[in-house]
Amino acid sequence: MADGYRVQPDAVQAVLGDTAVAGSAIAKAARPLSAALKEAGGAADGTAGAGLISAALQALEADVAHGMAVITTRLPAASHGLRNATEAVIAGDQEMAGQIHSEASGSFQPPAGNGRWMR
Repeated sequence: MADGYRVQPDAVQAVLGDTAVAGSAIAKAARPLSAALKEAGGAADGTAGAGLISAALQALEADVAHGMAVITTRLPAASHGLRNATEAVIAGDQEMAGQIHSEASGSFQPPAGNGRWMR
């Protein structure tokens, strides 16, 4: 069982930066792949089985295009979500620290009610 969590904003920022770099590298590598698949399909024309080769290359090209669309949509969304979650955790930590400080300094005001707040 974990005994708490520790969020290190610098480490989160480093992971986000590394992820952005890797995503850019994937996108850069995939761009010429689409052109190469089209070229290979054209080169197969006139050969035995050209229809099958062309269909297979078109299916592969469509699959690569779909994968790239997923990456370019989900990567920024996941990074944004991670950044927001990290900021929320930090804000919550700061709020808890402020509450503890208020209670320790004697400025804590118990909630209104019938006095059962301590139970």
